[in-house]
Amino acid sequence: MEYEEKSEDLDQYDWAGGEEIEYQRDRYAARIGQLIIDFSLLENILNLALVEAIHSGSHEPGYVVVEKLRMADKIDLFNKMYLRMVHFQSKKGKDALTVIRKRLEDVNMFRNMTAHANWATLDEERFVRTKVKIDREEGHVTFRNVKITTTLIRQKVREIQSLTNALEKFSEKAREWRFDEKSGKRVIS
Repeated sequence: MEYEEKSEDLDQYDWAGGEEIEYQRDRYAARIGQLIIDFSLLENILNLALVEAIHSGSHEPGYVVVEKLRMADKIDLFNKMYLRMVHFQSKKGKDALTVIRKRLEDVNMFRNMTAHANWATLDEERFVRTKVKIDREEGHVTFRNVKITTTLIRQKVREIQSLTNALEKFSEKAREWRFDEKSGKRVIS
């Protein structure tokens, strides 16, 4: 998903700000807290989908693999592992996996922007600083600001909740299929 952005050049000194977030703190804090908690629940379901796919007899080997992975790495691993599982099922399964991967990537990006934003820079238009860029040639500093409203956060919370359910159902269905060595085909367990 594309997010409304604006860039801002540093003009010698940065400003402390913080006036708008002081006014909006309670509204944003509740929404951001819900986003972080629901994202954690989503990540837990993703972890379970990965560890179950790695070794269905015990989750321990799977957790050894995913323990230090970043969320983006987990998404990539999930896509690679489940692509092979659904490859033998149908094009519908592959399409569903693609949709889930894209949704995971989007909510991960939004969660990272929200969790790591400099909330002291929130302005009246609801733009908040999410990244500092430094030009490699001249050392000029530019700030990336993204519009993050409480309404957008609420929408992303609903998306995360929906995605958590979809991911759990998808991974369970994909794992129902297994490879039958005698026939050389994928069959339902």
